Parts: sequence; C-alpha cells; structure tokens
Amino acid sequence: MAPSPDGARIAVQLADAADEDAVLGLVDTATGELRRYPDIRCRYDEVLWQEDSSRLEVAASGSGRLVGLDPVSGERRESGLPPGVRVRLFRGGRRGLAAQSRPGRPAELIDRATLRTLGTFAGIVRVLPSGDAVLVQDGTGLQALHVDSATVRWRWADPGVRITSLAAHGDEVLIAGVREGRSVLLRLVEGRPVEHRPVRCGGGPAVASGVAYDAGAFHALVEGPTLPPRLVAAEELLNGRAAAPRRTDPARTTHLTVTADDGEDVTVVLTSPKDAEGPAPLILTCYGGFGVPSLPVFEPTVPAWTGHGGRYAIAQIRGGGEHGTAWRQAGRGRGKQRGVADLAAA
Repeated sequence: MAPSPDGARIAVQLADAADEDAVLGLVDTATGELRRYPDIRCRYDEVLWQEDSSRLEVAASGSGRLVGLDPVSGERRESGLPPGVRVRLFRGGRRGLAAQSRPGRPAELIDRATLRTLGTFAGIVRVLPSGDAVLVQDGTGLQALHVDSATVRWRWADPGVRITSLAAHGDEVLIAGVREGRSVLLRLVEGRPVEHRPVRCGGGPAVASGVAYDAGAFHALVEGPTLPPRLVAAEELLNGRAAAPRRTDPARTTHLTVTADDGEDVTVVLTSPKDAEGPAPLILTCYGGFGVPSLPVFEPTVPAWTGHGGRYAIAQIRGGGEHGTAWRQAGRGRGKQRGVADLAAA
C-alpha cells in the first residue's frame, strides 16, 4: 500500500489468488471506492507519488513497463523496461531514485534527475529519504547517502539484527528488527545507536511489525498472538511504558528453549491460557525459510483456541531469520533437513 501525499488515495497491489501476481488498484479514501487496473501487474513494486499527488509511477515488473498514471483522469504514459533487469522506484532527490539489478551483478542506485549512479550494492532492500540524504538498506545494514555528491554520510550494521521495518526523520532512524528470536526497536542518530530495547506491550512480549514517522513523531504497529495490531507511540515502547488495551487478556506468551538433536538451542514461542497447568492440546507451527523471521504476530484463531484451553507454539527453526545469517544458512539448501529435525525436537 502507498498513500498519496494528500491522503486522498491509496495505491494498493492486490493478488486475489494469493499468488504474488498482483494488479494495481486505487482506493478513494473518502468513498472507499476501489478502481482496478488489471493490465498493470506488479510484484512488490514500489509506487512513487508526485509531491502534489497528481501522478504516480510504478515500474510494474509483472507487466514489464514503467507506468505513469493520472489518478483522476486515468491518463497514462508507458515505456518498456529493459529485459532481464529488475527496476524499482524510490523517493529521494528531485525526481526520485531507481534501483536496477541484474542476476549475478551488483544493484545500482540511480538518481533519475541526473541519471548518475549513486552507488552499487550487493542488494537493495529499501530506500527512503532521511534529512538531506537517502537511507539505503543493502541487506547487511544501512548507509546514508548524499544524493547531490553521491558520498556516504554514515554506515551502520549489526550482524545480530535482521531489519524488518524502517522509518527516518532528519538525523534520526527508527528500526524494527529481530535479535535472538525477539522483536526489538533501535533508534539511531547520525548512524549511532542510542536506544535498543526488546518490544513489550502490557508487560508481555510483543512484535513491532512496522514503524513510521507521521504527525511529528515515530510510531510502531504492535501486535501479539492475542493482541490485535494497534498503533503505539514509539517512545512508549522505547521507555517500556506501552500499555495493552484495557481488556482482560486470557492468555500469556513466553519464550522457551528446546535442545535439538545436534545440541543447538531452538527457541519456541508459546502462548497459553493464563491459568493453564500441565499438558494441554497444542498447535505447533513454524516457517523456517528464506531468512524470514517467524514471530508471534496476531492470529485471530489463537485467542479463540486459547479461550478453549489450547496452547499455540511457534518453533523458530533453522532456515528462518530469527537468529542471524548463520541460522538461516544452516537450514537451507542441503541443510534443509536440519529445519525438519528442529521442528521434531520442538
């Protein structure tokens, strides 16, 4: 989803069959009306709005075209994308930035106003403006680049943290990430960490599934297995004062450690009825692929299940992104059976 700067519309990418082959749509925020563009096919493609909201652009990878669209009239300008090249558009500079990647080659970040290459990276995950620079998440950490001079202002990396969401304002950056199987928030100032805290809400562990800067402050979307997502001031999370909604939560979530057959510790996140003692029916799940962290986010069936006396567990098996790069590598490719064994241990 990408809201227009004036808030009148939201560009959405909809994959009705959950097959990652999405079409572009525009939602009118005043009426809720959805207008689809079935021939503009996207796959996680960034939508770039003009500052006055009069036009949007998207490098529609599913259509193989660069599309400029007037959201009112529907008038379009289109051009073909280079074959074999993945192109994404990001905010920054005077006309936006383009990230181009080819198989087996470094990714390039290009200033669209000057067509100058600002830098090359092993990969580009996301780019966002940060004061008079742009912030590049390159897969290993962050770099702040001056667009005009194409120079690096600062770099930050922590191999123990997997970044899941970013927000920036001026010289400050708020990071939602995962360390040692838990959701954490980090605040950087000029590339230096000044705060680092596990995410907790209402006294229990929670997950910051997204962060943003708006209305003069940083915010986080916080959730848990029985806690529906809600916006919380990031300052409340960083100082440990974030309160859960005023309701009685019938469940509790804890982190356990089990030993795999090779002696490695495997984290299991367990949600149980508050008064549960002894054995109970259990739903055990996992993911363990592509370095994606498996975290205790909200799932509507969990409060229903725990309300009837059941337990719900997430095994953070190898192959996932909960415990750093080595954890992912140990459970992929020829090591894929390792993740199966971890689940059996759980």
